[in-house]
Amino acid sequence: MSDLDKYDPKLFNDSSVNPVLLTKEKNIMAIYRNNESKELYANFDSQLQSYLAKIQNANIKTYISNMISKNAIFIGNSVGKGDVLYSRVLLSQNKLGGIILDSTMLDIDIETGDTPSIDNCIYAIYLSLIRSGLLTNRNAIIQNIDLHKLVSSYIYLIFLKAIGQKMIYDKQKKIINMICVYIYFSHFLSYKQGPILSIMKNDFGDLFDKAIFQEFSTSIKKVKYTHIKEIPNVLIDLNIYNESPSKIYLELLRLFGNIGFYSLISSLDLLIGMIVISKYPSELYPKSTITSIKLHEGVETLITKYIDDLQYISVPELYK
Repeated sequence: MSDLDKYDPKLFNDSSVNPVLLTKEKNIMAIYRNNESKELYANFDSQLQSYLAKIQNANIKTYISNMISKNAIFIGNSVGKGDVLYSRVLLSQNKLGGIILDSTMLDIDIETGDTPSIDNCIYAIYLSLIRSGLLTNRNAIIQNIDLHKLVSSYIYLIFLKAIGQKMIYDKQKKIINMICVYIYFSHFLSYKQGPILSIMKNDFGDLFDKAIFQEFSTSIKKVKYTHIKEIPNVLIDLNIYNESPSKIYLELLRLFGNIGFYSLISSLDLLIGMIVISKYPSELYPKSTITSIKLHEGVETLITKYIDDLQYISVPELYK
């Protein structure tokens, strides 16, 4: 049994790619904080603190300084090829025990703790804290309609970008928006058709044209797709798009890169983490993942309270 078996990785919702992500995350193994690694971590922590002094965001400074003071940031090795995650979050009993950074993905020397990418390390830690806040406040997230409005709008804007806005007219854009909201609730919150349409009518009604929504409500009942990856298929079924779905997939891969694409099509914690982090000056996600800075900032504002509410637990297994 591994020392960290009780800290098995978690994701917010089910998806077809979760088995890959969970295995990859579990394979990020920490270098223990002990006498042998004392100089390694002293050097790495010093670099984190030096970079923190330069950034303006007070929340990020507070959150990461807190993790440094707890000695809860670890450097790790990924067993096998990484390429889809930057870190491992250690959660147990709905509390955060630590964050393990993938040294290969973040270019950290595991002998010295030196890295030319300390900025990426900072934002990878922040990303992990965002994920932790969401994963430990699942019920509150599910009920946060304001957050769902912004995140589903992000998906809509991204698919417009992938399709090409010049190829679609106004009514089609409105229907695409409804499709993205519908699939968002199905994929990330596992809602069924009836409750989704009810939420769309009652909570999103101010965003939709009533006549078009009525038409959409009738048409969508014939559609069986539920996954973010299947949005192009829905567009085809509703006669909005008449090309191969692979054309949209390839454009999404170009826009997001491998890690960003996995974040888009998998779990809500990874998607929201990407939305927040992509607006910062790091190389974790391509800048083509940005839609509207106001939207990204709005998402960050809404999820900050979940990081503030994080509770912590010691992971004695990593200090021996």
